[in-house]
Amino acid sequence: MAQRWIYRYEVKGIQPYILATDKLREMQGASSLIEAIGELFGEARSAFGLQGARLLSMPTAGGGSLEVEDGQRSRIETLMSAWPLLVSRHAPGLQVVQAMVPQGEGAWDALHDELRRDRSRVDPELPEAGPMVLRAPRTGLPACGRKDTYVDPAGLRKLEAAAEDRLAKRLGRGGWLEDLDRIGHPYVGVVHLDGNDMGQHLRRLGHGDLLAFSEGLERATLATVQAAVEETLREPGDSVTLPARPIVVGGDDVTFIVRGDLALPFAAALLRVFERQTGALCKELPALGCQHLTAAAGVALVHKRHPFHAAYDLAEGLCKHAKRALRGKASPTPSGLSFHRLTTSLAGTFDDILDQELRADSTEGGKRRAARDREDLLTLCPYTLQPVDDRATLESLERLVEAARGLPRGALREWAGLMRESGERARQHFQRIQQVQKDKDRERFAEFEAALGAMGAGGGWRKVGAPGPDGRAPQASPIPDVLTWQSLAPAGSKTARRNA
Repeated sequence: MAQRWIYRYEVKGIQPYILATDKLREMQGASSLIEAIGELFGEARSAFGLQGARLLSMPTAGGGSLEVEDGQRSRIETLMSAWPLLVSRHAPGLQVVQAMVPQGEGAWDALHDELRRDRSRVDPELPEAGPMVLRAPRTGLPACGRKDTYVDPAGLRKLEAAAEDRLAKRLGRGGWLEDLDRIGHPYVGVVHLDGNDMGQHLRRLGHGDLLAFSEGLERATLATVQAAVEETLREPGDSVTLPARPIVVGGDDVTFIVRGDLALPFAAALLRVFERQTGALCKELPALGCQHLTAAAGVALVHKRHPFHAAYDLAEGLCKHAKRALRGKASPTPSGLSFHRLTTSLAGTFDDILDQELRADSTEGGKRRAARDREDLLTLCPYTLQPVDDRATLESLERLVEAARGLPRGALREWAGLMRESGERARQHFQRIQQVQKDKDRERFAEFEAALGAMGAGGGWRKVGAPGPDGRAPQASPIPDVLTWQSLAPAGSKTARRNA
């Protein structure tokens, strides 16, 4: 029997490539270039005589797979030599990893090992910058054109492609934000969603189901974004520019820049709709062994002048935090959302933020421990769609946010600050809030306490783990999360009107 080969390419660093600038027009053009890569691969496949090669997955910017006969091996090797150059010409600065392995048992694991090795290779930035070369002032790379100011090859190509706005057209009706000065809010949210357990799902499927899976997932993700946009970003009958800019929508990946007060509702809607939209795919492919697919989302809330590549790194870290915290809690991994509002210019990773900003003093009697040794956290992230062990749900958080409206925000902020500094003083402060509010607005405060109790966070703390050697279980508080959500939804905003 003739040997067959499996070939796969993947484009690396898509989101950083798009978010390498703070200009929305360049992001718009970069998204258009990314959208066209699947079509470009189809043209290359035809040009190198591989029309008859069997598609194993739908070619997109995220990747594409072919199965070829031994007689076509020389053609696929020629394609492998030319494909990175074609992508570089189409989108300067974008890099491709690719691999080919013989078909057989363990072929997919071997293929991904080869891709992982190729991913560690760093391609040079061309053209090189000599001492007499004019440079683009914003990037320091060799300049090749002028658009208001000198720009490098990637910037010029992005600006040229901006008019196409392919991603916005694929998402459907409505205009998208092109100028951050018109967003109407000082903060924006970089929202990143990524599917859970995708490697496990692919291993369960036979080769014949991979194409159906990739096409079905692409349709479900597109429908998810369209539905979430209608639910959270567009007012009924509203046809004006939407307060958001799509960055990536493909496969199980979604990245958006959204106005600050709408970012968390939008991320929550993405998670809910993704589960609903992927139900049909799971029925079509019973080998997946689940009723629907799940996803994790991270939302980095930053000032609109904050570097977007750094904000994306934080959003990706928050997404990974949600995956890590929920992995193994159920099968499939539950959907979850983590978020953080960045108030410093240099914050590092989310793990750094947890240690430096979100660990509380959990000791008694005034004895302090180092921050990394404290187990109590000033966040309950990630929040899940469905109840899971020691995690609170998004629904319970939204209910608590609503119940906290009308309570003095200054008193709640002071309470949250004392939680970090002194557990005893925080308890005393909460008792004072109880006394004052029961005299001032007993009914409102009863709703707040009921929402805390329903979340399992009476007194402001919820147990999030098993007791340690000292018999004390680690705790986490949702109060800072509530304050973050509230601070981003000013009176008169769409979020405030929806929750009124």
